[in-house]
Amino acid sequence: MKINCVWYLTCISIFCLLLLPTHKSAAGTSKIEAGNTYYLECNLHADPDKNKLSSVNYQLAGKVLKWGTPIKIKKISGKKVKFEASGENFTYEIHKRTRKITTVRDHLARFLTTDLNKLKTRVGSLSSVDKKGIEDGRAIVGMSKQGILIAIGYPPEFVVTDPMAASNWQYWRNRWGQFTIIFDTYGKVKDITGNY
Repeated sequence: MKINCVWYLTCISIFCLLLLPTHKSAAGTSKIEAGNTYYLECNLHADPDKNKLSSVNYQLAGKVLKWGTPIKIKKISGKKVKFEASGENFTYEIHKRTRKITTVRDHLARFLTTDLNKLKTRVGSLSSVDKKGIEDGRAIVGMSKQGILIAIGYPPEFVVTDPMAASNWQYWRNRWGQFTIIFDTYGKVKDITGNY
């Protein structure tokens, strides 16, 4: 009887652990909802012809939505997010590999905020190299991880699950070209390899 109780409690504990989310967003449990307006915590690169973006965070040339830009979420579904920014409509596609490891709202919470003043303070505290990269919307040798996150956004979750602990961040320039940002032991960019 005692063994059965222990076995039963162990099974219940394992079941409860399985119900916990496998990925926690940088903002914790998110409250991202359609109809609300948020601010971009990072630059986002959009397809200039179709106004499309992807959770893969392709580093497309041509149209950059700058950090601090207000965006109004119009619709959230399992595969797409429709939003308005700077008077234009955009579609943000959630890649199938992203959907396997996180929720749409937790993914969005990584780069959306309601506190613009806090974001401005964070950007203002960064180095001149970071500020240059953020202004240009690109990675530069010498930038910090925080600077890179604001300049070009997060690497895809399905490639780099814990960016702050990783020394290499892999990004896609487009569907065919990849590049890797390599950080030194101080968390500064020491090299950028690949198609950048």
